[in-house]
Amino acid sequence: MNPKVSINLCCYNSEKYLREALDSIVGQTYKDWELIIINDGSSDSTESIIYEYIEQRYPIIYHYQENKGLGYSRNEALKCCQGESIACIDHDDIWMPEKLEKQVAILE
Repeated sequence: MNPKVSINLCCYNSEKYLREALDSIVGQTYKDWELIIINDGSSDSTESIIYEYIEQRYPIIYHYQENKGLGYSRNEALKCCQGESIACIDHDDIWMPEKLEKQVAILE
């Protein structure tokens, strides 16, 4: 069964903020989501941080690519989405815990 929400996260050399962004996603009160992560050629520890969350069995689809820029990365993330709705988060953003719950309620 497909998730209700596909969350797109594109990152490039994001080690400084990535854990906070990921924690704000996995801490959502609304749980029917998948996370699409596009790593746009990071050369720092971004990938190892992502694998920490994958190992915790969160619903993450991960793709690494050579650096092609944010626009290209967003389009690649969109190709992977299986949800009815799409939410985008930047690697340095933090969501409040009820963000998805409130937005899905409004959309329905």
